[in-house]
Amino acid sequence: MTGSPRRAWWAAFAWGVVIIASVPVARALQDLVRVTVGRQAYLVVVMLVLALAVAAAAWVTVRSQGRDAWRRLPWLACSGAVCAAYAWRLRHAPEEALHFVEYGVLGLLLYRALRHHIADRAVFPAAVLLGAAFGLVDEGVQWLVPGRFWDLRDVFVDGLAVTLALVALAGGQRPPELARGPDPRSVRWLCGLAAALLLAVGLALSNTPPRTVALGRVIPPLSYLVDYGAVMTEYGYLHPVEGVGGLYSRLSWEELRGEDRRRAARVARILDGYPSTPDYQLFLRDYPPFGDPYTHELRVHLFRRDRYLARLAAERLPIAERRRMATTAWAEDALLQACCGATLAASGYALPVETWLPHEADIERDGAYVSAVSGHLIVRFRLWQAWGLIGLLWGLLGVVATRSTSRRHPPSP
Repeated sequence: MTGSPRRAWWAAFAWGVVIIASVPVARALQDLVRVTVGRQAYLVVVMLVLALAVAAAAWVTVRSQGRDAWRRLPWLACSGAVCAAYAWRLRHAPEEALHFVEYGVLGLLLYRALRHHIADRAVFPAAVLLGAAFGLVDEGVQWLVPGRFWDLRDVFVDGLAVTLALVALAGGQRPPELARGPDPRSVRWLCGLAAALLLAVGLALSNTPPRTVALGRVIPPLSYLVDYGAVMTEYGYLHPVEGVGGLYSRLSWEELRGEDRRRAARVARILDGYPSTPDYQLFLRDYPPFGDPYTHELRVHLFRRDRYLARLAAERLPIAERRRMATTAWAEDALLQACCGATLAASGYALPVETWLPHEADIERDGAYVSAVSGHLIVRFRLWQAWGLIGLLWGLLGVVATRSTSRRHPPSP
């Protein structure tokens, strides 16, 4: 084995620090890129880097593998194709595609460091788990920085980027570790790392807004998290609305309708007190989601509706983009009419039916629209179910670690 373990770890750690240190300045850089060359520049850069990386890896494979290269190249091509396909899926938020570059490099650096300690094929899942751990830290820092947001889905993208980079390495170069089955020490180390990562995920899934408020009381310097509405994990519902699509909410459908009946006039007065775009930022400060979820969600839907309507009136747009914006604006209004109709009618935000006549040809009423507002809410499971699954996985990891120990030290006859 060549190279210094210390240098390998320093390289991996330094790259991880670069990723995390970019969080506080990322928003300003994104705004600069958007104004100067457009957001899609991120996607172009990622695709170009992927193409160059695959080409360079193919060249190294041909040089090192000789006649066997033709068996290795499909691994590189498939890994690159999956990365490119997933990056294309992120084209509406192209800056997120940079994760494939950042964490692909991190995965290779972690493999290079870990192979000094794990000399068998367990080094690959170990690198993936460590890469996912870096992703959790990255998202945690984003939660702490005003203007940035926690998203567990980004951790999945980070882990996927690490995995694809290592698949390309393993398939293209066939490093010697692949030929060695994991020894008991590697298995125990891997199980411990997986258990620690599961604990971190469980704690993140448990950090709901009430716990953030409690954390701010216990640690006063973190009270700003409550002031700007920092949210790590929230649970809610996805409500189907016939003829429109669906909307996410922290409240059940019965609670939404009840709030609309009881508080229509009072909430309408609150909304009318924040009529302009600059006032919207003040509203978000004064009415965070965990203080008054009904009022908060209603105003965010209205902001999304009005923003898309304004762009329709002010910009010359391609047909597909115009249809997307017209459908979004109409659907946001229709969703509010369904769940908060009395509040909307009592406020100054109600729109006449004639508003939609100029856009009638562009509105797609296929019932497939799902609002992105509060789309971060977890609706498929509850916290107790998550901890139940984590407990089950801990038990399985314990069994695997115990069996590996018994294989190493068989009982005496």
